Amino acid sequence: MTSIRALIAIVAAQQWSLYHLDVKNTFLHGDLHEEVYMQPPPGLPHLSGQSEADHAMFVHTSSRGHTILLLYVDDMVITGIAYGPRGYLLSQQKYISDLLARAELTGDQIADTPIQLHKKLAPDTGELLENPTRYREIVGALVYLTISRPDIAFVVHVVSQFVQSPTSIHYVAVLRILRYLRDTSSRALLFSSTSNLQLRAFTDSNWAGDIRDRRSITGFCVFLGDTLISW
Repeated sequence: MTSIRALIAIVAAQQWSLYHLDVKNTFLHGDLHEEVYMQPPPGLPHLSGQSEADHAMFVHTSSRGHTILLLYVDDMVITGIAYGPRGYLLSQQKYISDLLARAELTGDQIADTPIQLHKKLAPDTGELLENPTRYREIVGALVYLTISRPDIAFVVHVVSQFVQSPTSIHYVAVLRILRYLRDTSSRALLFSSTSNLQLRAFTDSNWAGDIRDRRSITGFCVFLGDTLISW
C-alpha cells in the first residue's frame, strides 16, 4: 500500500489523471473458450521500466508521454499525464459505517482517543471470551482500515496480538476503537495538488515499553511532500 499511496501523492502533486480498474476473475470459475495471455498479446507494446523496489509497478514511455501501471492483487491503478485541479482524498468512511453496523455497537458513546493514555494490555488479563469469533472478525476489519487511518495503526497492532485467545479486557479495548471511529469516521488522508515531492521520515521509540518482553516499541512515519505515505 505504500507504493499506491506514494503514486497517488505524485499524481496529485503533478496534477495527472488517475484511473482505477478492478479485474473480475471469472476465468477461475468457468470453462475457457478463448486464449488467456499471461504476457501482453503479440503486437502490443510491452511495458518497460519495472521497478526494482516494487515489481508490481511498470512504466511505459512513448512520444505521447508516460503511463504508470501499478498492480495490487486483482486491482490496477493507471495514471497518465493530464491536468487535474484538485488533490485526492483517501477515505474509508463507508467502510467504517458498515463495520459499526456489523459490530452491532450499542448506545451512542464516543471516545476521544483510540486507546487510553499509558494503557498496557497483557495476554493474561480478563476472562477468556466464550466465542472469540466476533473479536477476530472486528480486528481483521480494523487491520484493513489502517490503509487510510494511521491514527489507529498502533492500537490495532496491539489488539491483533491477542486474536488467538482474546479476553474481556481485550474486547473492551476493541470497543473503544469502534467508539473512536464513530466520532471520527469522516477523517481522510489528503493528497494535495500543491505539495512538493520532498521525502521526509520521522521515527521515535520508547524504552522497554512492551510489558511482556521489555523490548522497546518503535514508531515511524514517512511523508512525500505534505502527504503521509507510510507509517
